[in-house]
Amino acid sequence: MCFEPYEGKEAYIFVSYGHKDYQKILPILKLLHNKGYRIWYDKGIEWGSEWPDTIAKHLSDSTICMAFHSVTSVQSLNCRQEIYYAIKQKKSILSVYLDDVNLCEGLDMQLSPIQSVALFKYKDYTDFIS
Repeated sequence: MCFEPYEGKEAYIFVSYGHKDYQKILPILKLLHNKGYRIWYDKGIEWGSEWPDTIAKHLSDSTICMAFHSVTSVQSLNCRQEIYYAIKQKKSILSVYLDDVNLCEGLDMQLSPIQSVALFKYKDYTDFIS
């Protein structure tokens, strides 16, 4: 684990990602955390808790949803549900493309007017964060 997911009342980022991408997003999360951003990601789910309830609560309480898109995440029902719920909750969303992937039509329609970053075009994560 790189750092404890944020638990508190102040503004924070909710992170949506495919679990197979954890090692790819970890450097980004560390950089953001080190710059002072509060971040919640699903490593904060306690054993025995209701996963959907925990995700929904943290997404509802967050200020922004940072959604990482990849070959893994576009196939994940959980990732799609998190994004649709963020849209329903009228959350700000930052889409970060880890891979050059196409979203399903419905998700593409919902996210097309929203800011996105093609991380796969950057030479390293430092350029992305600055």
